[in-house]
Amino acid sequence: MKITPLFDRVLIAEEKEDLATASGFLLSGSSNESVVKAKVLAVGTGNEKEDGSSSKIFVATDDEILCSKFAIAKFKLDGNEFGIIRQSDILAIIK
Repeated sequence: MKITPLFDRVLIAEEKEDLATASGFLLSGSSNESVVKAKVLAVGTGNEKEDGSSSKIFVATDDEILCSKFAIAKFKLDGNEFGIIRQSDILAIIK
């Protein structure tokens, strides 16, 4: 199944990071952080402006990004968890 975001939306997969202490206890890396790391899976075409042009999309498929976890609209499809956010909610691109 193919998901295509509309307008300035971006389809992402959140990267879960579990941290282990030296003694082997697992700590959830995202338990109290408000910024998450994610991978861009698909992007929309941009918002159409009044003059007929589209706004520029600054991210591309396979980019790693940082975004606010509160801006993500999460959903599950075929057992996998995805999220959709607006491009303006992306805080940074990780190079």
